[in-house]
Amino acid sequence: MQFDPPRDSPSRDGGARQGQRALERLQPRSRSQGCGNRGDPFLPRPESPHALDHPPVRDHRRPQVALLEGGLAEEGLVEGDVRLHPAHLVVCEGACHPLDDLAARIDAPDLEVSADDFLVLQNAGPKSGYAMPEAGYLPIPAKLARAGVKDMVRISDARMSGTAYGTIVLHVSPEAAIGGPLALVENGDPIELDIERRALELKISEAELQRRRATWRQPPPRYERGYGAVFSRHIGQADRGCDFDFLEGTAPTPEPEIH
Repeated sequence: MQFDPPRDSPSRDGGARQGQRALERLQPRSRSQGCGNRGDPFLPRPESPHALDHPPVRDHRRPQVALLEGGLAEEGLVEGDVRLHPAHLVVCEGACHPLDDLAARIDAPDLEVSADDFLVLQNAGPKSGYAMPEAGYLPIPAKLARAGVKDMVRISDARMSGTAYGTIVLHVSPEAAIGGPLALVENGDPIELDIERRALELKISEAELQRRRATWRQPPPRYERGYGAVFSRHIGQADRGCDFDFLEGTAPTPEPEIH
């Protein structure tokens, strides 16, 4: 039987919510200890993308990483670099713009996308066959970058490097490859991001969501044999720490006998 601790158990999500509480208890370092410009740890880095007309949010009470939940991420997700978000992206709503073929479409001159849209990358999670790559730091589409856009909401079930920054929503769980709500979003769907409430909501009716779920088909496995197949079958979701299911539980593992 698979070990499934209670929802309020610390092991239910790999300690993620304990980590969130720890983050919220952290106090800002003194300015004399600063690691940023002129000793201020909360000033953006010199390469910060924020324009002067959209200054970054510098709320010292806000942790740098936020755990969100909602209709688009029933088991939670991670939202990074919260303290440096432009003010207009802390609470916002935009139209979903899925990128089915990221490499081919992101810089297409005819890409129908605006700075207020939410870019969405699906099928990049643990069970996708791509092993949750560092693909979550989606680039700004070329047509918007040329117009001066430096940041926009980007959502995926992938991960990203710790040195990346921006309004990036990652680790959406359950992932698209197993039929999570992220798999059901369509172009133009309204999505609301509210970092203050720790929420990410797909604003379509439950009836429409169920209609899409009934017609959804799971993508075929990328690997039929070998380690890739073993990984995809046994890896857990991001909210559980992406651990193998055969490593769950508390039973001791004895030392091997040496003959």
